[in-house]
Amino acid sequence: MLLTLADTALGINLSTSQNPPVPVVTANLTADFLEPARPLDWVEAHVEVFRVGRRLAFAEVRLVANDRLLVRANATFAVMGAPGSAPSDG
Repeated sequence: MLLTLADTALGINLSTSQNPPVPVVTANLTADFLEPARPLDWVEAHVEVFRVGRRLAFAEVRLVANDRLLVRANATFAVMGAPGSAPSDG
């Protein structure tokens, strides 16, 4: 569940960091699980976008609950192109 939250937070933040938003797909995701989430924990995702290029995008997320770092994850996303753009040949 925590990894799904991390992946979703990363993808949404990367996509919406551009104007207009760009579609992205997870290419690689690595995570370190540092502490377990406890029942009724409010888990927050803190995302830092490092770079969004023409083909690849890079970001990091930290999942935190009650000042405890639960998960840190780094991801590389494939940028799928501008919405409505025609696919390129080749």
